[in-house]
Amino acid sequence: MEIVAVDAGFGDVKLQTATRSKVFPAVYAPAGADVRTWGLGSAGHVVTVDGQAITYGEAALNSPARRTPGTDRRLSTPDALPLLGAALHEAGASGDITLATGLPLDSFFTEKDATEEFLRGRRVTLATGGEETAVRIAKVVLRPQGVAALVYALSLPQVARQVPSYHAYACLIDVGFRTTDVVTVTVPKVVPVRELSFSVQAGIGDVVETFRRSLASRFGVVPLEVARQALRESVGFKGQVLGPQDARQSVRDFAGRLRDELLGRFRGEVDKLVLAILAGGGATPLGGTLELPCKAHTLPGREARFANAKGYLKQAGGVHRVAS
Repeated sequence: MEIVAVDAGFGDVKLQTATRSKVFPAVYAPAGADVRTWGLGSAGHVVTVDGQAITYGEAALNSPARRTPGTDRRLSTPDALPLLGAALHEAGASGDITLATGLPLDSFFTEKDATEEFLRGRRVTLATGGEETAVRIAKVVLRPQGVAALVYALSLPQVARQVPSYHAYACLIDVGFRTTDVVTVTVPKVVPVRELSFSVQAGIGDVVETFRRSLASRFGVVPLEVARQALRESVGFKGQVLGPQDARQSVRDFAGRLRDELLGRFRGEVDKLVLAILAGGGATPLGGTLELPCKAHTLPGREARFANAKGYLKQAGGVHRVAS
């Protein structure tokens, strides 16, 4: 039975199977009746999920009717189905599958049962290009966000080499769009340190919003997606080019706030921390800026973004063989 791993974030949806890795913005909109193209691009971001035709990802960013994940209960209500269906479509799923996914660390145990009940056995009908596919979620494997990323990160040789042979603490800092999950374990024998594992209600989305406000004096109102894209790469806006260099102060301010939060939570135990691993969509902007009293390793961009999804796949018994 195929395993489809889905990391349903507030900013992006990442999916991982044995042969596919995909990421798209966590936004969708009604597709309307006409989904034809002009010969530029394709209709690949249009799919019908349980009878509802939607565009999703980049194709939906400029729609006035766009919708994004609205609450922390991202996978236990019908509102979760359009983006989940889009992920299953991108995965090429059909028939019975195992869905490997996760929930925020702080709300994992309160949401776990409701999420499993909502998803297990659920049938999702997907249609595109006149072809219909039925998918049944026969099995659900749920893991806390951050924990899955840590499992994956520790399997990487470049991270494993930095784990000391003596007893100490290591943590993974999973910087998402709205939340940052911190998972702390002992090393070299990996045992969770629950009292030092927590969620911070702040993420790279805070950097985007601060950056957007900082541009107001030069440009007036700056769309959120423009600021978000400029945090990653150069983008043209009102005759000028914006890029990561313009967001440095916003990144530094957030890194300082996050550092203070982490040190406040760790208190005296921070002296036992020897390694911090940065993962998640916010890892790349923060890498080299977040100052911690220990060695810090930032996963490379793609590895950082897919760390949870690959961890979900790994913990469900799957192996990623080929990227596409």
